[in-house]
Amino acid sequence: ALLVVPAVVIRQRLGMTWMYAIDAALLSMSTGSVLLFYIDGQRRAGRAAPRLRDLLAVLPVGIAISLRNTSAVIEGAVQSGGHFRRTPKQGDRPVAARERGRFPVAESVLALFFLIAVASLAVAGQWLAVPLLGLFLSGYTLAAALGIREMKPAP
Repeated sequence: ALLVVPAVVIRQRLGMTWMYAIDAALLSMSTGSVLLFYIDGQRRAGRAAPRLRDLLAVLPVGIAISLRNTSAVIEGAVQSGGHFRRTPKQGDRPVAARERGRFPVAESVLALFFLIAVASLAVAGQWLAVPLLGLFLSGYTLAAALGIREMKPAP
């Protein structure tokens, strides 16, 4: 996703706008497979088919947890012992002050990057890339917002 902005600029300058058809096909296949995976998981769990709004939330939520998942996998690969904590959990018990979340620097930086990218492409009239980047913007904004909320003391 970080390469979308330079790719759009390069394609525009080289007159390679025909490649957007390939991009649309790849985007459809990749997002379609994730959505079909989610739908099938719900079916196999014996749940009703997900509503459209739930399907639309799957992609940004997946993006939102991508940095924490990556970090957890790397930590699990290099640390011996301990526990694998992929995503923050809530509800079981109040979180002690020393366990409170960290400020979501990476998520905030990525949210800002995608905000600037979406705004820049919109100003340049490059509307085809905006929906994809909007997914990343919403995902990393969600991750940053939840990370900041996680920092607040429990009531």
